[in-house]
Amino acid sequence: MTATKQNAAEYLTATMPSPDFRGFCFNKALFLKQRSSEMFNTERVQVKVYRWDDAGAPKLTTDAGAFKTILKSCLVTGYGESENRKEGLGWSIEQEAESAAYFRSKSEKSAGAYLLVNGDSSSYYGLVKARFKVLWGLEPHVDYGEMAPESSNVINELYCEGRRDWILIGNNRAFWLIVGGVYERNSENGYKRTPCATALFFGDFHSAAPYDISNMLLMSVRLGGYRLESSFAKSSVFAGSVDDKTPYKGFLRSLFSYSINTNEAVDSISRQLIASPFYTFQNGHLRGMIPGLLGAATAWYSNQNCFEKYQLVNSTDEFLIFTTGYSDADNGIGRNFLINMTAWDM
Repeated sequence: MTATKQNAAEYLTATMPSPDFRGFCFNKALFLKQRSSEMFNTERVQVKVYRWDDAGAPKLTTDAGAFKTILKSCLVTGYGESENRKEGLGWSIEQEAESAAYFRSKSEKSAGAYLLVNGDSSSYYGLVKARFKVLWGLEPHVDYGEMAPESSNVINELYCEGRRDWILIGNNRAFWLIVGGVYERNSENGYKRTPCATALFFGDFHSAAPYDISNMLLMSVRLGGYRLESSFAKSSVFAGSVDDKTPYKGFLRSLFSYSINTNEAVDSISRQLIASPFYTFQNGHLRGMIPGLLGAATAWYSNQNCFEKYQLVNSTDEFLIFTTGYSDADNGIGRNFLINMTAWDM
């Protein structure tokens, strides 16, 4: 039987297997009956926030090792002195070179994969960038341009040009690194440079699969097509499948997998914001939930800031809101995301 708009409710009710059923998919959207923490039996894990404007924080310079230095300071060594001191998140660093290094969680709960960061820069253009890769063992370093792609030719990359804002949010098992930037926005008065951001996630996610031995994910978030998930459709990589450690391309869905076009909001939200978590899928099967990330159904951007703090109506947690930019080809629809700055379900 094929569900139409008229009979969708009857169809879905008839096909629900039991009162304990926890969710369903319809029209490429995932609908959950329970809270994420109840569905996945997660625990709430506090996170720490590191910022470019903290006292003693490393700067995002045009050195090829700039991204490595930021990760080392936030994950391993910490930075600042006396009352301004921020300790690292308790990760380890191995095989460190001038512009590259391997990072790994030291938590006993972590699946234990490594994150390789390999940087490059162009001082002439004021550009600094880095590529990232998930591995289960250490390998000899290669130059930035010679890094082999992940599964399905996936390449995770961050770059910074024109802005030097950054924020890292995380704990001893996972982190988000958000980096400011600018893009040329087409407006009625002509093109103008507008703040935006890209982001990178690496670490554990809570798996819906029993005995998942590779529940780690690497992905970057940037401007994509007209769907929210297009922002990371070409970058999400599992550290491995449920039962092996071979990197595998991941797919993500949320209630707002397709963008909702709302009125533009400059430096504020034009109406009550609605946000939804993201869930990972492998071969069409639900694999897990992305820690801390929400997709926002709003067209937010700021004329001054790459990202801002935001408070949801039904939550006491604090969030960071950012846009990856607007695509003129998609009628100006923005890609907007929130990251929890208080705690994550893991």
